[in-house]
Amino acid sequence: MKKLLIIIGALLAVLIAAAMIAPSFISSDNIKAQLIEKVHAATGRTLTIDGNLRLKFFPIAGITADKVTLSNPPGFADNASFITLQSLSVEVGVLPLLHHNIAIHGLVLDEPQINFHVDKNGNQNWAFGQEKSGGEGAKPSTAAPSSPSNDALAALGSLSLNGVEIKNATIHYINDSNKSRLDLLKLNASLSMNGLNSPLSISGDGEWNSKTVKVSAKASSLAGLMNATRSDIQASISSDLFSVETSGYAEKSTYVGKGDIKSPSLTELMAWAGPAAKAAPAGPKLAFTANSDMNCGAGYCNLPHINLSLDKLQGNGSVKVTLTGEKPAIDLNLTTALLDFNPFLPPQQHAAISDGLVADAMADSGHWSDAPIDLSGLQAANVTASIKTDHILYRKIAIGKTVFTAKLLGGHLTADITDAEMYSGKGSISAVVDGSVSPPAIQLNTTLKGVQLEPLLKDAAITDRLSGTGDMQISTMGRGASQRAIIASLAGSGQIRVANGVLKGVNLGDMAHNLQTAFQKTDDDSQKTVFTDMGGTFTISQGVVSNNDLTMNTTGLRLTGKGTVNLPAYTISYRLTPQIISTATDQTTGKTTEKQGLAVPVVVEGSLDKPSYRPDVGAVLQNALQDPKQFRQQLKNSNSLKGLLKGLGN
Repeated sequence: MKKLLIIIGALLAVLIAAAMIAPSFISSDNIKAQLIEKVHAATGRTLTIDGNLRLKFFPIAGITADKVTLSNPPGFADNASFITLQSLSVEVGVLPLLHHNIAIHGLVLDEPQINFHVDKNGNQNWAFGQEKSGGEGAKPSTAAPSSPSNDALAALGSLSLNGVEIKNATIHYINDSNKSRLDLLKLNASLSMNGLNSPLSISGDGEWNSKTVKVSAKASSLAGLMNATRSDIQASISSDLFSVETSGYAEKSTYVGKGDIKSPSLTELMAWAGPAAKAAPAGPKLAFTANSDMNCGAGYCNLPHINLSLDKLQGNGSVKVTLTGEKPAIDLNLTTALLDFNPFLPPQQHAAISDGLVADAMADSGHWSDAPIDLSGLQAANVTASIKTDHILYRKIAIGKTVFTAKLLGGHLTADITDAEMYSGKGSISAVVDGSVSPPAIQLNTTLKGVQLEPLLKDAAITDRLSGTGDMQISTMGRGASQRAIIASLAGSGQIRVANGVLKGVNLGDMAHNLQTAFQKTDDDSQKTVFTDMGGTFTISQGVVSNNDLTMNTTGLRLTGKGTVNLPAYTISYRLTPQIISTATDQTTGKTTEKQGLAVPVVVEGSLDKPSYRPDVGAVLQNALQDPKQFRQQLKNSNSLKGLLKGLGN
């Protein structure tokens, strides 16, 4: 800001001299030469005037220059100028000049183009009086930074500005160190000030990503801003997608105040605010508001007491934003009654459970979605978050009081829910989403203890046919550019144990005892298997879940099972082997003995959403041929099997 004022001061110094000399002794070429010399002495930059230069005198002294260019500092690779103007026009009152006061009646910058540039080493082309550093062979500068001209500052001390305008400006910001770019087009602004120690008022508008953005600001003292002494500030910036208002004061490169942010749709705002605007994704608009105290300086901003709302989320806490790295860094601490993830999730393609198993976000006929997964948003910032909440909602899954923590670094997201209250038990969930690699990778580790399975599995849209108190551990990982690809790559392992449960839709005991009729009643809500305990372990490879040690105990029946669930194909191939158990008590000794009866294995196969059940009689006959004596003994305890075999012939 000082250097810009020095440039203006150089122009004014020439006007003062011109007003004191008869016009017949002044040529435009001499004026050009003096301007170029003074600007170079003050800034080290080259000023070029390729167009006409016109002067006028009493009662208003003025100078108009066409096609004006101010060069970049030495060493920048590009050939673009720092500033170019179609025309620059300055008008000052002559009588105030005689009293060493400057009253600007008009300062017009017509079609200026300003190119702000940061090179790969962090050098800035708007840093006047500093040598470019960091390049090959560069040496640290030992020269002292150029200081403002005392005469110029003295002249500017009583500076009065009226009719200051910027017309149809273009501003480009290019940062080679983080490969970012911003473009502000069609900028129009006006400025007024009665002196460096008087209030400064600025208002204007411009076009960013095809939307008009309006800006207004007031400062109690421009001198305070320049000299790092206190200056009160009020400012606002707005478009149809957001509004930001702040009031406070700036002192010693620090801003202290209050801020208020509102957006009718954070979804649309984030899609528009990037380097290149894009269409907002389908889904809720996510209305957003936030207000807080502010303490900001060069490259950082602290919001120590923030109150915010985002759709259904309302909370309070603190936020710190740091802008000195390659990307913004955000540290968030928040307390909220409800942490609802649903507004941030894509729409479900299955809204409810129907006929057994269903999958979340599946496409037609049991196929997984091939829609590309876009995790580019994970690259926007580095985030550390800690959120205390009484309730978390994900789809229909409800989690009670817990602390949710998340860390996003370089597109790699880690999120943890620890010791959470859920479904009358406790649970811990750790998820990793790596958007820094292509295709993206995911990892999920879940531990549940003492949870009620029926409401959990129903809310998770998995099944409504299993109840009981469950403990489980699951660890899985996958990678892919779509849901289908991730499911097909899943690998992992886990274990589950369920106590005092019910399996709905099938009566395994009836199947074991009444082979002729039980299989006609499968997929019947009136059928159920009540068990005291059930459990086993499993592995996952390329999306196929394999289990070889399932056990279930129910009254009069023991059951083992093994088989696979093919998640990519959405099918099951499983074999249940029941064993009928009967007991007899010796009336003399009181000793109870256990007898094992013959039971027919059950084959479960077909689609996960509607599997079929059938008896494996062939396996029974094969066992009979291998051990006829045992088969005859077991056959005595199975009248229904006798009838079934009689129907098959000898």
